[in-house]
Amino acid sequence: MKNSEQHAVGWIIWYAIALHVVWGLTLLFEPAAGNITAIHLIPQQFVLMMSAFGAIAAIMHSTFADGVPRPRGFILADQSPAVLAAAFHTAAIIERYVRRASPWNHGPGSQS
Repeated sequence: MKNSEQHAVGWIIWYAIALHVVWGLTLLFEPAAGNITAIHLIPQQFVLMMSAFGAIAAIMHSTFADGVPRPRGFILADQSPAVLAAAFHTAAIIERYVRRASPWNHGPGSQS
């Protein structure tokens, strides 16, 4: 990884840390903040996406993160669960948000 790329990753980590500190402090002083969907889903999504991006990079470079070279197909078979988990988790979050935001959604089992 180039030095400039390492620096960029550092800022993203600091952003995530700061965001979670703000969320944590908000939850201490305002219990209603616990109803924010992002507080529940973003940490999971962040970890899954970072894992998926690392897996995709490993597949593209035919090298695991620790530098061990392997055939691209081998890494694809090994790392596909991380990529698929991130993709399906993203789809589930979007579906949940769309259902919640839909003006036609009146709750489960609603006929109207």
